[in-house]
Amino acid sequence: MRFAGLAWCSAAVAAVTLIPIDLPAQGIPEVAASRAELVAGLRSPDAEVRRDSAMRLVARRDPDAVALVTPLLDDRIEVVRATAAGELGHLGDHAAVPALLKAATKDKKKFVRRTAAAAIGEIGSPGPASALAERLGSEKEAEVRAAILTALGALGDPSVAAQVLTCLRDKRSFVRREAVRALGRLGANAVVRVLVERLEDRDADVRRSAAEALGRIGDRAAEQALARAVHDPDPYVAREAIAALRLLAREPQP
Repeated sequence: MRFAGLAWCSAAVAAVTLIPIDLPAQGIPEVAASRAELVAGLRSPDAEVRRDSAMRLVARRDPDAVALVTPLLDDRIEVVRATAAGELGHLGDHAAVPALLKAATKDKKKFVRRTAAAAIGEIGSPGPASALAERLGSEKEAEVRAAILTALGALGDPSVAAQVLTCLRDKRSFVRREAVRALGRLGANAVVRVLVERLEDRDADVRRSAAEALGRIGDRAAEQALARAVHDPDPYVAREAIAALRLLAREPQP
């Protein structure tokens, strides 16, 4: 079962498919291109042909898609690299993770790093968690930090909790939100105190996510703070606090 919080991660991966392109791409018929044509298209001088060929091979679930599409992570065109990362995420094959990790931590373009991090989270292989978490300390782009945090939550390796904690005071509220969500999914009781502090965050989305995370962790040490959060001026925060208290009390949801 996928975590509900993966919506952000999936949106980042899906974003590369929203870039307008003119089909049919030059050199590839719009309908019924053969496998040989698509494989040849990956080496086309036309970036749109390379991109389109990668998407079609993945859509066909070609058994060699990982090996065929992975080299596009080194393409000279940013959108082709990002498309390759997103498509490898859709494939869900752990064999793509090492190349995606390199893209998520080394690519010069934030769009590619973000998409590659999201793809790693979508695949769900826990192996790269520590390397991704280490990147948090040097990643300058807030949206990439957020994508890494979302991926770390999906990977579920509690050993990265310390690095995730450092993002709770990020200047960007959406980064703090993703850090809170990641900690909730990592499920470490040791983070309950700092999540309780986030119930006082100036951003309502962060407070709501903190209530949800505390409910997920299920430590009754958060009960009093959640009881106060029931009176939060934001109704969505209050509703999440009520839901969390029910989880702590093991009451059935209505």
